[in-house]
Amino acid sequence: MSKSEIESQLNFKTLEWRFDHLRLIDQRRLPGRLEYFECHKTGDFIEAIKKLVVRGAPAIGCTAAYGLALAAKRGEDLNVAAEALKNARPTAVNLTWAIDRMMKTASAAGDPKGGHSHSPRRCLHVPKNRTARRGTY
Repeated sequence: MSKSEIESQLNFKTLEWRFDHLRLIDQRRLPGRLEYFECHKTGDFIEAIKKLVVRGAPAIGCTAAYGLALAAKRGEDLNVAAEALKNARPTAVNLTWAIDRMMKTASAAGDPKGGHSHSPRRCLHVPKNRTARRGTY
């Protein structure tokens, strides 16, 4: 295998937002194959978390947060989606933290019930001047 072939195989993203869905590396297939799992609806995110498609605390938290943001964008009841995502892996601390933070963001957007008017935009938008800090999860 040439150096460029190796480099092209190393150019991957653990998770990637693709316009209307999240694409994850399917951890169940590693190390033998590099395959992706796509999450288009809340049930897909739950399956990815429950069936160990996504592994590792930060990746699980991010996946859950994207799942809730997509639920908001699709006009789903955020309280129902939040509970379903949390129940996908109840012991995952980062998952609960991410969902709770997203629900707080949705509530701050103007509807404490996680309504649909402003929540999707707010949940999917991170201002350019905000950066993630280590140790703040």
